[in-house]
Amino acid sequence: MSSLTVSNVTVRFGDFTAADAVSFKVPSGGAVGLVGESGSGKTTVARAVVGLHSADSGEILVDGEALPNKRTRNQKRRIQMVYQDPYTSLNPRMTVRQTLSELLRFHNVVPRADVRARCAELMAMVRLSESSLDAYPAQFSGGQRQRIALARALAVQPEILVADEPTSALDASVQASVVELLAQLRRELGLTLVFVSHDLGVVNALCESVVVMQSGRVVENSPARAFFAGPSHTYSRELLAAVPRLPSRTVDEVERHHATDIIQNEEEL
Repeated sequence: MSSLTVSNVTVRFGDFTAADAVSFKVPSGGAVGLVGESGSGKTTVARAVVGLHSADSGEILVDGEALPNKRTRNQKRRIQMVYQDPYTSLNPRMTVRQTLSELLRFHNVVPRADVRARCAELMAMVRLSESSLDAYPAQFSGGQRQRIALARALAVQPEILVADEPTSALDASVQASVVELLAQLRRELGLTLVFVSHDLGVVNALCESVVVMQSGRVVENSPARAFFAGPSHTYSRELLAAVPRLPSRTVDEVERHHATDIIQNEEEL
């Protein structure tokens, strides 16, 4: 487990400030929901955390160690991202096995002789069959592709997972299964989670704290229980009232009512 600290991070694109002195902390094994309307800067911050955008000022720290804008291979490995659209983030010309094997070899995660077995373990981890390894992204449903994208992120054994709207392109039933899977993997692997979303219902199911962004700035940073009981900022209250969300249920309830049937359906290619 590793803690994450975002300290006064500012990201500019020319004269435009996409993120302005953003600060928040996620304890080891904790989960924060980074929310706000489109253009609020939440994805910019997420990409800065992963190292895809350079911070113009401020620091991103893992266990108190500041990460530079230009990171080493090991520093990159520690924080991995799951993107909104897995179809565009997966190479359509590579099978799942090729995608995972390439990562495992590049990062020396396991001995070469164990790569094949590790690929099968990753499929089991995200509840897909071993036969899925020899298929291409186009052969899967949206929910299955998101599971594959999750397996790819987990392949290098990250300590922090940044998920950028990973359920927004999925229908409600498949969304529920992905939410439950993320919660389970977080518990089992001890992952620290930054969950970027406009869907506060999903954030409520997954996260212990909520960071609300508006126009590149943090306007509220609260424990989830306090936030959903009554946000302190006017914009947060408007966001909570306006954004479509899942019914108020715990992850265990989602698992009980949805996961079994959905997983059985999605495991079939």
